[in-house]
Parts: sequence; C-alpha cells; structure tokens
Amino acid sequence: MSDSKHAAPHKPIRRRWIWALLLLVCFGSLQANSVIGPRLRVGINLFPAFLAARMQSEQRPDHAVVVFVEMNREIEQIVDLLEDRLRRSMPDTTLSLAKAGTLAAVHRNRPITALFIAQHLSEVEIAELTRFADSMQIISFSPFAGDVERGILGGIAVSDRILPEINLGTLRRSGISLKPFFLRVARHYGSGAAE
Repeated sequence: MSDSKHAAPHKPIRRRWIWALLLLVCFGSLQANSVIGPRLRVGINLFPAFLAARMQSEQRPDHAVVVFVEMNREIEQIVDLLEDRLRRSMPDTTLSLAKAGTLAAVHRNRPITALFIAQHLSEVEIAELTRFADSMQIISFSPFAGDVERGILGGIAVSDRILPEINLGTLRRSGISLKPFFLRVARHYGSGAAE
C-alpha cells in the first residue's frame, strides 16, 4: 500500500512535464511559422533552382540580392534561410540585402545576377525593379502571388502541385536564357511574343 501512495504523485508530475513539453513544441513551431509564411519558405527553396537554370556564356559566381521595403525580423530570417540554402546548393553565390529603389547603386559596386523579392512591392516599385532587372539581364524572383503577372521573371505556381512559374514576356525582354528542361517543367505566363 505504501508503494501506491508513493507512485501516485509521480504520475501527475510526469503528465505535467509531458503537457509542458507539448505546449512548448506547439508554441515554438507556431511562433517559427508565423514569421515566415509558407509561400516564402517555398520560394527560398525554389530560388536556387532559378539560379542554376540560367544559361551563361561565362561561368561566374552569382550575386543574389534580397530586396526589401522595411527591415524587420522576417527579413533577417529570410536572409538566414537563403544563406543556408545557397551555402548547401551553390556555395560560390554571395547574398546581399538592398532596399527597393537602391539596386542600381548596389549593382555598380558588385554586379547583381538575381533578385529575391522578400516583401510585397507597390506597382511603382515593381515597375522600377523590372525595368532595371530586364535592362541588366538580372533574374527577378518573387514568391508572392500575382508578381509574375506584374512583370517579375520567376515565381511560384501553386495548384495541385508546386511548380516554378516564368513570365515569358519578361524572359524575352531581359534576354536571359534558361535551360530547356527548366522551361519544360515550369508553368508559363504570357506568350513571350513581342509586345
């Protein structure tokens, strides 16, 4: 009988620890997922494929730039995740951070090969960014819905599966060449015919 008296208090303590651990795991995963949304996470994973799909006459290390409007914790996490992803898949690629509207100055210091749009841009910002990227043959990529339709070269197509999406008009205007396999597996927006 004395064994059961001593055993009973341990059971509620063990249950409390289990509940505390479950709450910690659930709260921690909710907190981690709330800062960077699922489209951004998919974009971070898909972005290196766009870099690798580029056909270049000369092989040179890529200089990718994360474009933002307002610096915050989300941007810091995006940069950390992109750096990690690029380090594993494309170790020669360097990653920089630039505020929308400052890309020409960044490009003068070190030529940019790709842009990752990390926050929603206004119509004016998108137009300015696409003009700059097209004229300098820079890959522009956005994980946000509707940006490919607004002139960004690459993004994410979500249906029953996730695919890269390419704006064929932007591809033609920019003069960028992508590998045939990548073009075959991607969803296309626009015709690419002269406008």
